[in-house]
Amino acid sequence: MWCFAQVLDAVIRVVKTQGEAQKAAMEDAMACFETLDDALGKVSGGGSPFFGGHNMGLVDIMFSP
Repeated sequence: MWCFAQVLDAVIRVVKTQGEAQKAAMEDAMACFETLDDALGKVSGGGSPFFGGHNMGLVDIMFSP
């Protein structure tokens, strides 16, 4: 849950700030997204194209938009 809050905070700061503060917020947001991507990759089994493995599931459909 804390990761979601960090991502949301970073994205809001990207939208609300300008200049150097926006660049710093963008770096924070990208770091949060990389952490989230790594965690989801570990959960999904690494090289599989879908979250649950090699078959598309409900989670893939929910996150596709």
